[in-house]
Amino acid sequence: MRQFEIEIKNEKKKNYRFINWFALLGSLAGFGILLFSADWLIESLGAIVILLIYILTRIYRRRKHNMIPFFDEKGYFFFVLCIGWLGLQNYLVAAICLVLGVVYQTAMQKISFLFNKELVTKTNFPKREIEWQDIENVVLKDNILTIDFKNNHIIQGEINSTGINEKEFNLFVQSEIRKNEGIERQSD
Repeated sequence: MRQFEIEIKNEKKKNYRFINWFALLGSLAGFGILLFSADWLIESLGAIVILLIYILTRIYRRRKHNMIPFFDEKGYFFFVLCIGWLGLQNYLVAAICLVLGVVYQTAMQKISFLFNKELVTKTNFPKREIEWQDIENVVLKDNILTIDFKNNHIIQGEINSTGINEKEFNLFVQSEIRKNEGIERQSD
């Protein structure tokens, strides 16, 4: 069966990583303030040590593997912060870090579409199956994918993979759209 998988670049990754820096600086400030409290000296020192171990590990991996992002894309950083705040018995901030980690992990997923004869599937969370009869037009040109829906919704983005034959892909999707337009007219 003929199918195409196309991944769209996630242009918002830089913005999401900015949230990591904000969380890092805010947590370091919180841990530092609690470091001066006699009641929380050991716990805040432990949280800082855990955070520094994570940061040093990321720096080492970044140097060893050339140009990996400082923050991982899986959201583990927020879970490290969560452990630090749990040690300080601040459950609200720990819960916020946990939720941010899950949201971050979801937001950093690859955005990809699988085109086949039956339907178009958006494979990242939330997974969505799109019927061909709901699509007005699909075009891949100059590494830009455009999906135009009949309800005037549009998805457009630069693709990551360059190994896709644009002409072959466009012929495939146009034939599927025409085929489904014929089925739709027959049912009317």
